[in-house]
Amino acid sequence: MLRSFVCLRPLQCRAMSIHRKPDRNAVSAFASQLNVMTQHSITLATAAVADRVGLFKLLANHSDPEGGVFLTVEQISSIGALHPRYVKEMCGCLACAGFLQYDKDTDGFGCDSAVSKVLADDEFALNAAGWLDMVPAMYRAVPGVSEAARTPERLTGIPFSSYSDWGFSRGMDRLNGAGIKSSFVRKWLPESMPEMVEKLQQGIKVADLGTGSGALAFSLANAFKNSHVTGIDLDERSVKQANALNPGLTNLVFQCRDMATIEPCSFDLIVNHDCIHDLVDPVAVLSSIRHALKPDGMFFSLEPRTPGESVAEAYELAGRHGESSRAQVSMMYGMSTLHCMTVSCAHGGLGLGCATFGPKTYEKLARDAGFLRFEVVGGSLANNFYVLSGGTGAKSAL
Repeated sequence: MLRSFVCLRPLQCRAMSIHRKPDRNAVSAFASQLNVMTQHSITLATAAVADRVGLFKLLANHSDPEGGVFLTVEQISSIGALHPRYVKEMCGCLACAGFLQYDKDTDGFGCDSAVSKVLADDEFALNAAGWLDMVPAMYRAVPGVSEAARTPERLTGIPFSSYSDWGFSRGMDRLNGAGIKSSFVRKWLPESMPEMVEKLQQGIKVADLGTGSGALAFSLANAFKNSHVTGIDLDERSVKQANALNPGLTNLVFQCRDMATIEPCSFDLIVNHDCIHDLVDPVAVLSSIRHALKPDGMFFSLEPRTPGESVAEAYELAGRHGESSRAQVSMMYGMSTLHCMTVSCAHGGLGLGCATFGPKTYEKLARDAGFLRFEVVGGSLANNFYVLSGGTGAKSAL
């Protein structure tokens, strides 16, 4: 009876809660938790400024705390053409937070080898500097997402183009690019689809859907010179950037177009990284992919590894493995709210988001799109790897 009352009368329950006298220890604990989260968010914002003005790369190239080499504020300002007042404040923040090292004898700052790799080495597989673009972009989305949430009569959101303007796409490329270049051809593809590697070596036609700045397409074209790779993206800015980055690979082209316009039976292999859950109409796109594949073609799809396919599953996982698990699960829902879901909702889409886009959800979409086979073939720390096949080479009846 109580459960029914809670579900049917939420406003009254909320009023009861606000007037209930709370446990003082619980208040103190939550206030402390919120305070720590606030401190971290402000530090992260400061790190984003440091990243944009080149502070981490400057210190990675000119300091060596392990070897006793530190730079003063004046030296940093001179090398980087930065105002010393801002340098001093940023370095103070980041040193106290553990991003930088401080030496009181020289009153200098340095960036150790671990931080240099993670924030300043663009080719390092675990480079995480992309977050320093993505998190500020998601903060810029707060007003628009709030307005969308206050529009119950229709589903709306923030278009992907706005995030591109805010630097989110650049952050995604930075966050994922080095890892893709390091692992896709060397590890992920041969472990998940060993038979496809031989075909790629012999020479086939490949498409990279949602190519962005082309990291995955570059990896394939560079490793398999007998195969021809087409990078496809709807974002014109990304395609221009990818073309500009092409070092001269003649077996690689980039196109700004919709998958629905691809001719039937065009590709032996289509790949994607982290975009199906963002789509307005994923079934229609998957149907177009099936249509664009040759009769024995395959779709190798990398999508986020989710904490569960329902709030109940995610909540249980968050409570089972401590604070780090809770932070990871809540981040997935936050990413979904502030980016993945809303870019789909902006165009009246399904708004699947990334938080609960797991194998069961994906398989239903694949079956609805006409694929006959759906397999989970592996995964990384961040992604599940899927192979969709069967029913290819024919125009969808959807």
